[in-house]
Order: sequence, then C-alpha cells, then structure tokens
Amino acid sequence: MYQKNASNFCPKGRHRRVKPRFCNNILRIIGFLKKPITKSRFNNLLTSIPYELWLIIVVAFSLRVYHLGYHDLWYDEVITLIKISKPDILQLWNPPLYYIILAGWVKIFGFSEVSLRFPSLLFSLACVPAIYLLGKELFNKSAGIFASLITALSPFQLWYAQEARSYSLLAFLGLLSSYSQFLFINRKQNKFLYWCIAFAILGVYTHPYYIFFAISQLICCVICMRKRWSVKMLIASLLVSLSFIPIMRKSWIRLSAVMENYWISTPSWKSLLISIENFNLGYNSHLLTYFIFDILSLILVIAVVWSVKKKAVSRKGIIFCFSLFILPLIFTFTFSRLIVPIYFDRGLIISTPFYYLILGLGISAFRKKILRFSVIILILTFLTVGIYGFLKGWMPTKQIHHVGVHPKKPIEPVVEFIKKNSAPEDIIAFTNDSVKLPFIWYSEGRNYVFFSGHKKGVKPSFGKFRFIFGPKSVTPSYRQPRKEDEFNIPLGKVNELEFKKLFVLACDWPRSGNLDKNSSTVKEKLDEIFNLEMKREFDGLWVYKYGK
Repeated sequence: MYQKNASNFCPKGRHRRVKPRFCNNILRIIGFLKKPITKSRFNNLLTSIPYELWLIIVVAFSLRVYHLGYHDLWYDEVITLIKISKPDILQLWNPPLYYIILAGWVKIFGFSEVSLRFPSLLFSLACVPAIYLLGKELFNKSAGIFASLITALSPFQLWYAQEARSYSLLAFLGLLSSYSQFLFINRKQNKFLYWCIAFAILGVYTHPYYIFFAISQLICCVICMRKRWSVKMLIASLLVSLSFIPIMRKSWIRLSAVMENYWISTPSWKSLLISIENFNLGYNSHLLTYFIFDILSLILVIAVVWSVKKKAVSRKGIIFCFSLFILPLIFTFTFSRLIVPIYFDRGLIISTPFYYLILGLGISAFRKKILRFSVIILILTFLTVGIYGFLKGWMPTKQIHHVGVHPKKPIEPVVEFIKKNSAPEDIIAFTNDSVKLPFIWYSEGRNYVFFSGHKKGVKPSFGKFRFIFGPKSVTPSYRQPRKEDEFNIPLGKVNELEFKKLFVLACDWPRSGNLDKNSSTVKEKLDEIFNLEMKREFDGLWVYKYGK
C-alpha cells in the first residue's frame, strides 16, 4: 500500500516530483550539487570543499577586512556617493547595477567607510571560491587551489576589494559568466548557456569594459567548440548585445565627451607589460620586484606550454584561459589606440582571474615537490611584499605604473581642524580636485548640492567653499579650461572675495607632500597679496591660513 511521504505525496493520489527549492537550483547551477540539498548532503558539501580552500578564504577575508575603514573616502568614492544619492540612478552615464546595489545597501547599513566598501569586499571574496571551481573544471584541483591563493593574496585585488567602486563586482560577474560558459562548452546543456547570458547581461550593466569581455567570450566559444558551433551562441551574443540598448544613449553621450577631451594619454606597448605587472603585485611595489616577478611569471607560462605539449592538461582549458585573459587587453588597447584612450588597469580586472589560473596551472605543472615548494615560497614572498606596500600606502614607481590610482588622503582630520579654527565668515578654498569633493562630503554630507557651492536651504556649519584656479587650469577628468561660477573663482578675482580668514587646502594627486602646478601658482599669488598666518601638513595635504 502506498505510504504518504512529505517529499512526494500528492493530495489527488498521484505521484508527482517536487521541484527543488530556489537555493538548490542555484547550487546546482554553480556546480556544487546534482540533487536537491538535504541536511546530510549539506554536511557532505561542507566537508567536500578542501580544507586548503577554507583556509585561503579565511586569509582572503582577513586581508580584505583589515583597515577597511582606515582611510578616508577619496575622490572616486565620493563620486560613487553622489551617484547613489541621485533620485534616478538609471539616468546615470555609468551602467547602474553597482549603484543600485550600493544604494540599497547603504539604506540598511549607513554611509560609513566600512559600510560603503563592504559590498566590494564581498564580491572580491566571492571570487576566491569561484576561481577554484573554474580551475577545478578547467584543469584540476591543484590549479584551482593555487589560483585561488594568488587571488586571495593579490595586492591588485585587495586594492579594489577596499574601494567603493564597481570593479570587484565586474570581476565576479565575469567569473560566473565564464564558468557557466565553459560548462556549456563541455556539457552542451542549455541551462548553462542561459546562466552565461544572465551573468553577461549583469556584467554589461556593471561596467562598459564588459563589452570587450563579452566579445572575447564569443570568440572563445567559436575556437573551443569548432564544428560544434551552433546558432545558440549567436542568439546568446545577440541577447547580450540587445541588453545594451537601454543604456546605449547615455554611454554614447559619455563616450562623445571623452572623445572631445580626456585626461588620460594614449597607451603605449609598454602599458601592456605594466598591466601584467600590476596584476602580479599591485601598485605598491618597486621596479626590481616587478622585474623579478615578471621572470617568475614567464617561467610559469613556459611550464604551462610544456604541459600542453606533453598533453598533461586540457588544451581546451588552456585556450579558454588565454583567450579570456589576452583578448580583452588587446581589444581595450586597440580601442584606446585607434578611437579614444580609455585604457585602465582597473577595468581590466575582469581578465585577472584567467591570468591567475594560468599561473596556478604553472605551479601545479612542477612535478618535483622541491621545485613546486620553491616556486610557491617565491610567489608568497613577493605577494607579501606587495601587500605590505599596499597597507603602508607606498607608491615608489612613476605615474605610468598607477594611472588613475592615488593614495587616499586624510580628509577627516583636516575637516575637524578647520572646524575648530574657522568661523562662518571664513572661506575654505581648494586648489586640487582630489580634496574638494571628499572635504565637502565629510563636512556637509549628503545635503550638500555638489558643484553649486551652497546647500539646499541650509546654512553651512562653517565657512564658504570655493575652488581657486590659476591660468590654464583644467578640469580633472576632461582637459577643458575651467569656467568661472559661484564656486570656481579665477585667481585674478581673489581680491574680490569677502572673508575674515582664508583657509586654502593644497596638494597634488599622488599625496607626495608637493604641490601640483595649479596649487603652486595659487599659493604664490596668495603669498603676494595676503598675509600667511599659518601652514600645516596632514600627510601630504597642506593647509594654509591667510588674513587680509
């Protein structure tokens, strides 16, 4: 006689299969499960994950959470705050996904430095087990473990795990999409193609650089599937392309503005090598350590090629990794050389997991334990040096090695200092854009109408904000002459300002302790016409106090 069972009983007396829950489907898609999860299977799942991976995840989290809120928000992070504060995030120039996520996050957890950066930490941390799963599927467990270890310790990944920007999310979505893509190539199951499309569309709505990565994914499928190439991938590519239409107009407007005049220079062939060096050791190492690690990376790549020649690893997996690592760099580089310079290492973070997989496979290719152990020790040593430089905020190399990346400045101590020593009739002036927005944010917060110089019907708590610029001064993002308005005051009209005391914040972008060209020009003029009553340095940020 049929006995009732909660898992398959049907009130009408007919057997029916109960659909797995949503979480089961997710776990099945990412490769953990082939059957619905139960308590025993959940315990087996936890024990099936290598203990080395658990240890790597713990280390990765510790490194990412350490000093997460130590540094004040810098210029780009305040730009993020401005964007999520807008009532209609969908009208942004940038793809809106990250800003939608962060806007919902801060409504729950607030606007502290830790809160704003924590989503980036989570996305970066999620890349560690994701790269292990992909490495295990492409090659073997050892390659996945070594790749996840490099990802966990990478100073380049740490930088963007502790920054309120979209780059960690971009890398994570690229990993998920690529993992689903390879499962489709290997197993020919439509569900993996559907998830590949879904993650790719999310990537398009995270950052414009995903377009180059999506093209690389298409080419990769053509190469890997060969005769098995079908109309399904064409349809998938079409769907990803069509998903870009809703944000195409805004993206074109921004690209047109960039084409008119953008601050970044055209990349040279050396830029490709510098990108790889940054992927290796981040922005905080010396040229000698970069050079030595370059040689070590080359040895690991040779070991991978030798393994392919010996047929010790999957040729398909090697093609997959090299394609998704190299092609996005080439497309971005070519676009920057021929159309408009947009070449940034931070956008190319989407390619780094596949580079780390190549290095991880190179480590596992050494069969002799002594050789493998020696290589691991060398890599860990150099990564540790890079992490130490990251924590200390060192940037010993020239600007070309960290384009668009700058150490964060101590804004909040300066705000507190000026609040204690200024009055409402004083003026707080800036000469460098890297200070302007963070200072206003820490002093006035979300109520401030940025770029307007005043608040919404609220009297500023202290002073009036102004930006003083000398001849030939340009905006930070676009090389266009500054235009005079209520907030931006040309140097020739400083005499017309009414104030009791004038506090001037001056610096350069790299926080070297020196002044940039505009700051130096403004200071020389102010020294001539006003009395310098005080000057004080806050770790590369100078505060000058003038009186009439």
